[in-house]
Amino acid sequence: MIAAWRGWAVLLAVGVLGSSAFGAPAEEPLGPVDVEASDGPSQAEGADAEASDAPEEEPPEDTPAAPSQPEPEAPLTRDAGLTRACVDAMSSPGLRRGGVGLRLVRLSDGVVACDVAGESPRLPASTTKVITAAVALDRLGPDYRFTTQVLGAEGGARQADRWVGDLWVVPSGDPTLDTVRLRALIDGLRRQGIAHIEGRVVLAAGLHADPPWIPHWPLDDYRSNESYYATLGPFPTDGLRLTATLRPGAAAGAPAIVELSPPQDGFVRVVNRATTSTSAWTRRGSVRRSVSAEGWTLEVSGTIGLEAKPQTLGTWMVDQPDSSAAAVVRALLAQAGIVAAEVVTSSEPPPKGVVLSSVASEPLWTVLLPMNKRSSNFLAEMVFRAIAVDAHPDRWGATADDAARAVGEHLARLGVAPEESWVVNGSGLTREHKLSPRALTSVLAAAASDPRYGDEFVASLSVAGVDGTLARRMTSARQGQVRGKTGTLNGVVGLCGTFVGSDGETYVFAALSNDGPSAGTVRAAMDALVTRWIAATAFPIVAEVEAITAPSPAETSSAAADPSRADSP
Repeated sequence: MIAAWRGWAVLLAVGVLGSSAFGAPAEEPLGPVDVEASDGPSQAEGADAEASDAPEEEPPEDTPAAPSQPEPEAPLTRDAGLTRACVDAMSSPGLRRGGVGLRLVRLSDGVVACDVAGESPRLPASTTKVITAAVALDRLGPDYRFTTQVLGAEGGARQADRWVGDLWVVPSGDPTLDTVRLRALIDGLRRQGIAHIEGRVVLAAGLHADPPWIPHWPLDDYRSNESYYATLGPFPTDGLRLTATLRPGAAAGAPAIVELSPPQDGFVRVVNRATTSTSAWTRRGSVRRSVSAEGWTLEVSGTIGLEAKPQTLGTWMVDQPDSSAAAVVRALLAQAGIVAAEVVTSSEPPPKGVVLSSVASEPLWTVLLPMNKRSSNFLAEMVFRAIAVDAHPDRWGATADDAARAVGEHLARLGVAPEESWVVNGSGLTREHKLSPRALTSVLAAAASDPRYGDEFVASLSVAGVDGTLARRMTSARQGQVRGKTGTLNGVVGLCGTFVGSDGETYVFAALSNDGPSAGTVRAAMDALVTRWIAATAFPIVAEVEAITAPSPAETSSAAADPSRADSP
């Protein structure tokens, strides 16, 4: 039985630990695997293994020397396999260079199966988003909805089809706010019969006191990398992106039509020189954009065919979100047939009043799906600002410091030391905050097992081989077996998440590499490590050891008299 078990274990170990099918590129193998060195102590760890200076006793010349017996091989167990995978990974090309931290924790009993510098803080990149998601779910709840309201200021009143007094548009920082929802908010006034506003329409733009970009990054970086960064604001209509589209006019030779989404009134000035071409499918429109403190100017020229499909001229980040929001509301009021003398923004808190119209977002947990799966910096920063508002004593004029304090309090409750984490934003798009692997696994473990929102939290993570940033990674895993969050900056690669082992247990893990080799090499090593961890969970939990009973003297003498009765070797 022992021989059969050992043979099976070694073959399985070689196949699992040595195969290149577990994510390591063939040209960069993870390194040789010593299946003989399992979970026993090394020579340096045991006094019995030390060499002795006493000469060995020689056997008498007339006595044949007993044949040497190999040392019994330690049975390969699940926990030994998990540890071995971790040790071997640290010799791989992806992880042996640079600053690396690893941690693997079994969720059911909190056993730490792997820890390599797990308490050392490192740049986490977008793995930060799991912290943002967990803290938001913990403070706000998975069913929290962002609301945007129109308040009739105290002292105002409706008279026939008029509102006499000021109206305030009050946000909550809804990251999913779009033109459709804002139009529904304005239409709510029209349904109440309000067609004239004798007073101001005031957008309460002071919900956040921070500037409209991620803290610790200068505005110039946004303007030069618009596809990567994000502007922020309490009224983030259509993700604070403005798109200009060129459409053909009614007839050949007529002016072409320039449409803006979301619509703008008073913020973007369009100089349209484009015409409708007699060539049916021509699309040769072009645009030149100039930006000033007063707003934008778009100079459009070229031609578009009478039967041509609309041409997108450009999509730009809106770095003046308050002015743009006022322009959107101004345009939508006009479209709804509501006359308003003035639309302005104010940083002052809104006054007391009566709610005249209101719209709400989908539940928070649905917002977290694209935030984590697609690693949206914009959504992460808007959720981080929602945490800030909730943590601010006045719930107005909140800053990133308020959210950072809430994150620190959350980690402290989980027993994470302050020196293992400092956070300045919600997306990880910075080099000014750090997290330890222990901080990440502590948050993952607590969030995944929380009965209030654990399912929603885990659902927000990418599924290996299926969707999000893990769609093409760890494809050998069973569908849904591995869920995680990736992170990448120059010189930074991170991976954290959960997996379900063959033993039915759930594990949480975190791997952070700073200043390692190429990102692709590090990712391959991390994927291979997770895959080998999963394979190790198929090993027996407890080593199987067969009891050996010494033979009786009668059995010994009988075997000597009749060699055929002796056990075969």
